[in-house]
Amino acid sequence: QVGEMARRTPWYSTRDPVRGDVIFPMFIGDTHFTISNPKRFVITNNLLAGTVRLKKHVSIIQAVTNSPWFALCCELYGRVNLGEGALKIEKTDIDEIPVPDCGLFTDEDILALHAAFLKMSKRKPLKIHDEVKQADRQDIDRIVSRVLGLSEAKELALRTSVVELCNERATISSLRQTQATERVHRDISAVMHE
Repeated sequence: QVGEMARRTPWYSTRDPVRGDVIFPMFIGDTHFTISNPKRFVITNNLLAGTVRLKKHVSIIQAVTNSPWFALCCELYGRVNLGEGALKIEKTDIDEIPVPDCGLFTDEDILALHAAFLKMSKRKPLKIHDEVKQADRQDIDRIVSRVLGLSEAKELALRTSVVELCNERATISSLRQTQATERVHRDISAVMHE
């Protein structure tokens, strides 16, 4: 009945429930995707929620955050200091990612983005090197790239770059594990020799 506890409903609650229109996994392996949350379910640990200011822009943000362009931004803004090549995205990282102005998308763009996103949401997300080849992702990417002012060549380079960065993250991790294992074997051999 006193202090901060008096203001909480219920009193034993630790914080307000976190909800959002889109949900971002905090840990990313080789599969980049964001989750649509139309019913605004409460989320917990290892997920981040994003709320779109204007409801008419929800379909734009759902599509944009599932584009290879956004995956590339996650690779560039995320943290790669985890084991096994995982990428970690914090709220502060997502806040830094530049999102295109929703006003730049035409009504036709919005309809096309929504259709492509609905198509994409009916299947399981794939590893990024396969995902960038999917027609629904490419439909989204084509519109996002045009709004960003990217040529077709730059759009293709963007897809290639996100795959390369994801692969490098996994490769560097496996090289570190190999080096650590080799070091342990050398140390064991030296001890046995002595």
